[in-house]
Amino acid sequence: MAEAHRPEQATARLGRPTDRSLPGLGRLDNLPLSTGGNFKMRQVLLAALALLSLSGMAKAAPATEDYGRLPAISDVELSPSGDRLALVANAPDGRRLFVKSVASGEFLLSLPLTGVRFAGLQWAGDDHLILFTTITLDSAPGFGGQYLSQANRASVVNLVNHKGFDLFGKDGDVINAVFSRIQTAKVDGAWYAYAMGLPGLAEGGIGDPILYRVNLDTGERSVFARGKDSTIGWFVGPTGQIVARIEGDNLGDWRVLAGQDGLTITSGHTKYSGAAILGFGRTPQTILIREPVSETAFTDKIEEWPLAPGGKPVVQTLPNDPLWVEFDRSRMTLIGQRLEGDSPVYSFFDPATAARFNGAKNAFSGVNVRLVSASEGFGRMVIYTDGGDDSGTYWLVDITTGKASVLGEEYPTVTSAEVGPTRMIEYKTADGLTIHAVLTLPPGREAKNLPLIVMPHGGPIGRDRLGFDWWAQAFASRGYAVLQPNFRGSDGYGEDFIAAGFGQWGHKMQTDLSDGVAYLGAQTIADPKRACIVGINYGGYAALTGVTMQHGVYRCAVAYAPVADLAQLTNYEDVRYGASVALADWDRYIGANSKSAISPAAHAGEADAPVLIFQGKNDEVVPMSQSIEMDSRLRGAGKTSTLVLFDNETHHMVQESTRLAVVKQSVDFVEKYNPSDPPK
Repeated sequence: MAEAHRPEQATARLGRPTDRSLPGLGRLDNLPLSTGGNFKMRQVLLAALALLSLSGMAKAAPATEDYGRLPAISDVELSPSGDRLALVANAPDGRRLFVKSVASGEFLLSLPLTGVRFAGLQWAGDDHLILFTTITLDSAPGFGGQYLSQANRASVVNLVNHKGFDLFGKDGDVINAVFSRIQTAKVDGAWYAYAMGLPGLAEGGIGDPILYRVNLDTGERSVFARGKDSTIGWFVGPTGQIVARIEGDNLGDWRVLAGQDGLTITSGHTKYSGAAILGFGRTPQTILIREPVSETAFTDKIEEWPLAPGGKPVVQTLPNDPLWVEFDRSRMTLIGQRLEGDSPVYSFFDPATAARFNGAKNAFSGVNVRLVSASEGFGRMVIYTDGGDDSGTYWLVDITTGKASVLGEEYPTVTSAEVGPTRMIEYKTADGLTIHAVLTLPPGREAKNLPLIVMPHGGPIGRDRLGFDWWAQAFASRGYAVLQPNFRGSDGYGEDFIAAGFGQWGHKMQTDLSDGVAYLGAQTIADPKRACIVGINYGGYAALTGVTMQHGVYRCAVAYAPVADLAQLTNYEDVRYGASVALADWDRYIGANSKSAISPAAHAGEADAPVLIFQGKNDEVVPMSQSIEMDSRLRGAGKTSTLVLFDNETHHMVQESTRLAVVKQSVDFVEKYNPSDPPK
């Protein structure tokens, strides 16, 4: 936590309520923070949790590093009953996993997370937690040879006896990693996890996938079902029965079958996407399948199929590609969905559930509202808000008491007055296409002739939305306007908009960005002569392209894990995976020919602005050689280039030390080559 020792952080945030009433749901009574339990544990937890929702009333603007710190609170999950709350938060001695009784306030667990890459948690009943940590599989047999792979390791914590074990750590006959979701069920009074594992072979390499059943109290593991090379996964129901399984191959053929050995329910082929079983439909007689809209589509649809083979999809009420589906926690049936444009929109099939969620949502205005977790029946919910003047806040909503209480703030040292305002804008490209973009402005400054940061998203199929973006806000805090365009090829605007990006790397996808610079200049919001470009992954490619293949647009470029040599990247994918859906994906989007013509590395000698490149040494998506080659070619051509490599870092900037370095060095770099105006 940023400067958690400051004494003024014991004062409540100005202008931010610590609780909210839920209209028509009764009076407000604060839940106790702590009663009972180990005294020393309580002292650590109280010190940590108190700081999560507190920040200074009178202090200097946040340091740049305050934006780069990992969120002070994350991974907040209610147990199925809603009686227990698990979360990850900063404590005086580092990040910890905390578990607390909601009713009594007693802390049940405090587990240090120092030295691990925490990746999430999952409840199994109220007495077991499954913790996920990310590991790197370096040159492991069956995992790409010389290439890096990332996987999750699952560990079980029993909250009754406080004992734990790795799900696949016993005996060593199974690779200690999980490669699909973990499903849980209570059978004959005992909780079990069902997880797909990959057995190691005595002669090296890996065997066909197996569905294992693991007793969450004893750690005893048994083979529950055997798969084959084409098995993608199984869907296990709430009583521990195999409901369905899915098979597929790298070339796009897939099928869903009833049970372990049943007949085909549905099948298909796609060049650019895949299929997955999500869970039951609205009844246990149907299952929910995410599948491609068409053989050549990038987007998916969700359909509800009867479990009996030979059926047809149930009349579909789900629109194409909802980004979230919610299931009943005991029956595992579908109860709701989320669609997300600029802000999330929820719908629930059950009127009582809808009323409870909407009652909670209506307590917040002017911010984005997301459902993070809910108890069975939605009596308690964890809600996340951001946007407006909110840098990200978790709330515990209790329908019985009619209270919404702050659990913690992600960036407690960034006060309301220091959050840069955001809004969606639209502008036209040179060929008449409408581009939607997020615009973040500096807090407390007039939006006139500001220096500009263009920050294209990664993917490139993806999109930016309203909300608190830590890197964009860091630049805004130093006086920059930040433009995040959803250029052609971005998700969320229909299949035709995605298709408009095919073959446009380095071409119209690039000018979509500079057209935004020109638009903000015409509106006198930003000075088009004072712009830099910053991005991650594809955004890093666009940043490098913006100063090598475009000229006179940007004063500097910052790229994290960028693609620099497209031919090298697709060859990497081909050697690593062979002919596959993923490789076809790249070829369709980039274009199969003339990759060097649109590769920044091939144009390094033409760079007209300084470049800063970051990359993790354990990047499993973009090879580190991409950044090394780009930096070498730039410096060889006499250009200004700086390369920063991070030990033990992945493609996704998961370490706080990495984020701190990236935000500090990138802001310093931009301020050097594209200085902001001093505050008035």
